[in-house]
Amino acid sequence: MEERNMRIIMHGHHADRLFSFLLSLEGRIEEIKENKPKEEHALRLRLIQDVTDLLPKNKAWVAYIKARAASDKAWTAYARARAAYDKTHDRARAAYSKAWAARDKAWAARDKAWDAYAASFDTNAFHEQYCVSDCPWDGRSIWPTYDGGNT
Repeated sequence: MEERNMRIIMHGHHADRLFSFLLSLEGRIEEIKENKPKEEHALRLRLIQDVTDLLPKNKAWVAYIKARAASDKAWTAYARARAAYDKTHDRARAAYSKAWAARDKAWAARDKAWDAYAASFDTNAFHEQYCVSDCPWDGRSIWPTYDGGNT
């Protein structure tokens, strides 16, 4: 079972998590070039990489993929209910609310499964093995003076 569409990108964003879930590495690179300060481009582009195929595939990975599939299914149901709600408002309110709650529950399960997966292997050793040797990542950010702002 493989994750549909999403790629796991190391240093996809500069802060908070080592890994990001994105549709493509190329799309994020384009966003960086278009929206981030020019003085940040060199470091961001040197560090960012798609590691989906490098990550260990263990039992926790399988659980994460299942949770991700459930989350995708809940998102699809939510999107349909939202479209119906936008058209009919009052008549679709109950379906929309139910889909929203199911989506939130599935997302929480997906996030919990990802956290269990990330804890199932040494992410620091993985980072050290696959990232550039002089990476400034400190477990929180690639910028030494990060204050919790935009990623």
